Amino acid sequence: MHIDLEPIEPPVVFLPPEAVALTVSLQGASLLNNVPQVTGGPEGSLTYKTQDERGLRYDVSLAAADEPTSVSVAGSERARYLTLPADLP
Repeated sequence: MHIDLEPIEPPVVFLPPEAVALTVSLQGASLLNNVPQVTGGPEGSLTYKTQDERGLRYDVSLAAADEPTSVSVAGSERARYLTLPADLP
């Protein structure tokens, strides 16, 4: 799947649930300082940063129909979801 993402705020990378790989394409001159950076965040979120205003161009590889795509949550992340707020009566 090929995606041309226009510049957005926040600069998130959109992926379908069955995504298993991401390949970022260079736009324009392939200068070393012009390479987009993709960073992973909490809960599997991805954001991008580029030196220009063109957004992000990337290819997504999808899992086969019989290939599992779910990933279990690590213990440290799981605790975030199971902890109750301190001010909850």
